[in-house]
Amino acid sequence: MGNIVDEIKSTQDKDEMLRNALIRIIQLYPEKVHFIYELLQNAEDAEAKNIKFVLYDDRLEVMHDGKPFTLSDLRSLFNIGKSNKAENYNQIGEFGVGFKSVFTICERVLIYSNPSNSRQACPDAADSFGLEMVNFCVPNDLPQVDFGSVYTTKFVFPFAIGKEYLGFESYDKLLDEIKNKLENLSETTLLFMRKLEAIEYDICLNDYKNSGAYMLAKHTEDGFMRVQALSDNGNKKDKDATAELAYLLFSKQFELNGVMRSVDLAFAYTEDDYGECKFVKAPNKNVFVYFPTGTESKLDFIVQGPYRTTPSRSEIPINEENIYLAEKTAELVYESVLKLRDASKLNISLLNILPINTEDFYDSDFWTTESKSNNLFTPVYNKVKELFRNEDVIPARCGGFVNADHAIMVRSSDIAEVFSDDDITNLLKSNKRLHWVTEIITSTRSDMKDLYDYLTDRMGIDVVTPEYLAGRLEKNAGFLKTKARDIECNYLPNVFIPTDSEDAADLEDIDLVNRQVYVRSQEFFKETLHLEKPDEYSIWFKAVKKRFEPPYNVSEEQHIK
Repeated sequence: MGNIVDEIKSTQDKDEMLRNALIRIIQLYPEKVHFIYELLQNAEDAEAKNIKFVLYDDRLEVMHDGKPFTLSDLRSLFNIGKSNKAENYNQIGEFGVGFKSVFTICERVLIYSNPSNSRQACPDAADSFGLEMVNFCVPNDLPQVDFGSVYTTKFVFPFAIGKEYLGFESYDKLLDEIKNKLENLSETTLLFMRKLEAIEYDICLNDYKNSGAYMLAKHTEDGFMRVQALSDNGNKKDKDATAELAYLLFSKQFELNGVMRSVDLAFAYTEDDYGECKFVKAPNKNVFVYFPTGTESKLDFIVQGPYRTTPSRSEIPINEENIYLAEKTAELVYESVLKLRDASKLNISLLNILPINTEDFYDSDFWTTESKSNNLFTPVYNKVKELFRNEDVIPARCGGFVNADHAIMVRSSDIAEVFSDDDITNLLKSNKRLHWVTEIITSTRSDMKDLYDYLTDRMGIDVVTPEYLAGRLEKNAGFLKTKARDIECNYLPNVFIPTDSEDAADLEDIDLVNRQVYVRSQEFFKETLHLEKPDEYSIWFKAVKKRFEPPYNVSEEQHIK
């Protein structure tokens, strides 16, 4: 057997095996210009504030002002599958292969460093140098070049096409995709960056010129950060509508396996003329691992964390560590809503973007025993249910907020105008004080229907209808006599006490109090609500008029009568 093992080993080319494995990893990237994110990652990890892309017909140049390379950085960059960032999970590039994705557009990379331009002291920085990377990891010396006094690091990627690992078969396609990516990065690319503040680009093609920048202004407030876009997309025709959005950014730090980590979320919003936030669905629902991945969260806000991804970042597996991070994200959602409430920023628009659609998180009906989670972020859905149940976050009709266990909803606002919170609590003989939910949340408004259905169906909040109220008044007739002096109502339009006229029942604009309820509580309806019988002559006149006006919706028998 030993001879067989030796024979196999003697025919193996480890360098070629490693090279082939790397080619396969590069080919896994679903987006051939994904390397742009890897270069942004490199700048962020170097604590750069600014990065600039310059696209020419034959090459792409990228410069940033981060910390200059150390020898340790260079060893990691030229190695495969090894990174000096593995112990720092709040840095992005811990896999050691991401930078190699640049080889989808080139066969060699030119790297220049000028530590004298650094904003901060870097005693470990390597001296100024020029290096060439070929065959994925082989270094060659290059003469140094002058690239100004602003940037510390410069990469040059001379374009190449046609090889098996290269992502493009034509230069036109290569240039077009890089150009489109640079013009459509959007402000969310910078959203979760700790250091990077601005991305600039210049497109200097023979047949197309453009330049632009993505920037964010960040303002720290009590418990969160307000982020506003300050971008310029140059002469791009289709301006990005999402550039008008701002974000409220929340973070939560915790320890995992002895290492400090953090998860983040961002609520997108616009601001009205009075400074009130109107929260809206985020334009990008993909989970961020600092930059967008290929996994959709099914959430209407953006979530970010150090999730373990596939090498191509196209998927986030549902495993123990990622589930734990999702649970921490759920805790952050819970805490963030309470912080917004305490900062007087909680309103219905925020509730509308919380995860309330069961089908996004469970395979079958939520109430069956066969229900099975189908989403990594099901913990967020479950935590939001807990939030509605335990915390005062549902807007109340009389101001403030109420939780689901103490909330009650109304079909008609007239009922809530007559019966106060204490009245409805006593009428329903509830053992807990009830509060009317704002009647803005109704099933008749398309923008409120999902929230209405969630509160009534999933949270079990009762809805008081006129029919339901009449039944409760019949069962609790003494309530009206007891509370008559406390209820103030001078006028209810088109509501009358019962009459003997048969014509009144056929008129649509006349509402009569239920006769049985009226008999038990005449004093309440006559003395407190000041209701009267409808005018008999008016009833007769309307009934006769109805018979002789189109569309003549009166039977022959009724007409003769």
